[in-house]
Amino acid sequence: MLRCPDAPAHEVCSGQESSRAGSTKSLPRVFTIVLNWNGWKDSIECLESNYRSSYREFEVVFVDNASTDGSLDEIRRWARAKNVSLKTEISLAGRGAATCPASSFEPGGLTVIKTSENLGFSGGNNRGIEYALARGADLIFMLNNDIVVEERTLESLVRAILSRDNMGAVFPLVLGRRGEVQVPVYLRPPQTFWEVLLASNLPGSLLPRYRYRNYLRRRNPYSGYVYDRLIAVPNIAIAAGALFRRELFQEVGLLDENLFMSYEEDVLMQKLRGTRWVVCMEPRARLVHKGGVDSSKHPPAFLHRKRVCGEMYYLRRYMKLPSWQRGVVKLLRVGEYLYFSLTKSPDYRTSLPEFSREYVWG
Repeated sequence: MLRCPDAPAHEVCSGQESSRAGSTKSLPRVFTIVLNWNGWKDSIECLESNYRSSYREFEVVFVDNASTDGSLDEIRRWARAKNVSLKTEISLAGRGAATCPASSFEPGGLTVIKTSENLGFSGGNNRGIEYALARGADLIFMLNNDIVVEERTLESLVRAILSRDNMGAVFPLVLGRRGEVQVPVYLRPPQTFWEVLLASNLPGSLLPRYRYRNYLRRRNPYSGYVYDRLIAVPNIAIAAGALFRRELFQEVGLLDENLFMSYEEDVLMQKLRGTRWVVCMEPRARLVHKGGVDSSKHPPAFLHRKRVCGEMYYLRRYMKLPSWQRGVVKLLRVGEYLYFSLTKSPDYRTSLPEFSREYVWG
């Protein structure tokens, strides 16, 4: 084992495909990143769906976020049984990048990166992105491990992203287990203080009309769109799966590691505002997102704390809300937490000191 340290709201994406897409000699090299934390069964299902892909110019980078359930042993066992080439295993100390000796691109190859601690969604994915960029990736396909991709999903995404030079990222139609659309075309980050309150789901917990998705649905600017063509959208489904150009990360930076497991999509869309990059949805590419798998492994108070801390960081660092508006949100969140501590899991009460330290006074 090696041991190493804004798109126009109604714009429809179109155009002639690059000649690159039609030549097998110049197909872009895709590095598929699968992030795992104590979820080897879902990860194996995700990997198997990837290896059935009709697009073959890909390598897989499997990032294990310090699992304790034997995930790495199970992945090694699966790779041997399926004759998947396990190229390299890399163990990282702390948050160091995966800077091991270079190796040539190997279609169908598998690299395993093991972190020494749980770095969260952003940190874990960044280790994979760094590795892919260092190995000359043209495109990076980020997947959560609770995803099953269809056979032609990656092929369709590659074809889509090559159709326009300014398409920095594209994501497929994200479906739930029952076939429901999980990421509707009108979904977007909040843009005003009122929308921040709605996105917090605090008003919506009292009146369903004011749930954020209901609010956006009533204002849907894509009336008549039936998920039948490539379209520019104001959101990106990082937490499910998306394909990125390497140049996007080189220009706007990697994921913000101050966020543990929330607001990654919102932050990336803020970073892309004013740049040349367009984000699109390609509904003819599809995947199934089981959803909530990683969340179910954490205590509810922990998830709540990480979510609201991420929210406050996003409001301050990226939305740049004035302090009084952030104060209103914080006051409401504190009241919400106290209510949960009385009505929900005892974990909320025992975790009150951590909540106070990280959120109230942090």
